[in-house]
Amino acid sequence: MNRNNTKRSRRMQERKAGKVLMIVFIAVLFVGMFAQIAMIARMTRQNKQLRAVEAEVKQLGATAENLTLAINQLSEPGQLEAHARRLGMQTPSPEQLRVVNLPDVIDDTSAQSVENTDTEESRE
Repeated sequence: MNRNNTKRSRRMQERKAGKVLMIVFIAVLFVGMFAQIAMIARMTRQNKQLRAVEAEVKQLGATAENLTLAINQLSEPGQLEAHARRLGMQTPSPEQLRVVNLPDVIDDTSAQSVENTDTEESRE
């Protein structure tokens, strides 16, 4: 009888060990599945962000191209003059022009002042 008890005890231990192993296997399987789902969710979120950034890059490229065209158009003297005229500006007359000779650059200041040597008497 002692042998039968030993065999039964062994079988019960094997069954318990089998159940424990099955539970551990199922737990590992679920953890792996959750990790896989989390990874897929993260990849989906990153793909969305990537598409948004690509769309923004495309839009910024188009904006840069439009601005380059506008700069090129306004850089041409004829176009610039036509635009100024549309804004109501006129070409100044020779009496309206004034040439000022600035002194040499002074290293220690960023703003410079020029003495006004033009007086009412010298204009007449």
